[in-house]
Amino acid sequence: MSEQEERDSYIYYHIDPRDSMVKYIGIGKFDRAWSIRRNQRKDSHVVWLEELFKEGYTLSDIVVIRYNQITKQEALLKEKVLINEIKPLYNSLSNPDYWSKNRTYDKELATFAGALHDMGYGYINTALLMGGDRNKHMTIKRMIQNA
Repeated sequence: MSEQEERDSYIYYHIDPRDSMVKYIGIGKFDRAWSIRRNQRKDSHVVWLEELFKEGYTLSDIVVIRYNQITKQEALLKEKVLINEIKPLYNSLSNPDYWSKNRTYDKELATFAGALHDMGYGYINTALLMGGDRNKHMTIKRMIQNA
C-alpha cells in the first residue's frame, strides 16, 4: 500500500459545547485535533479555546472526530466540502480571501516541496531547505496539498 493509500487520517470538528456549533473543521493524524499551540492555529481560535478552558471545558468536550481511518486525499476532499457547507468561524476556506483562491504556486516548485516532504523532511525543514524561514511551514504544507 502506498503512502497516499494509507488510511491514517481523520477529519475533526472543534465544537462549542455551549451551543453545539461547529467552530472549526480540520484534517489530522495522531494528536492534531487536540493541539492548541499558537504557532499552529489562528490567535482567535486559540483565544476561543482558552476561554472555554477558563469556563471549565476540556478538549474532550470540544473535539469530535467526524471521519476516521480515511486517506489523506479523501480527507482533503471531504474537509473542503464540509467547510463550504458549514462555514465554521475559524476556517479560512469560508473566507473569500482564502489563499488557494488568490495564490498560485509554480507546479514544479510544489512538486519539489512534496518530494522533500515525502523523503521525510517536515514542513519546517522543507521550508528551510527551499530558502524560506521556519514560519513558512504552513505555506509549504498548503502548497504541497494543493499541488
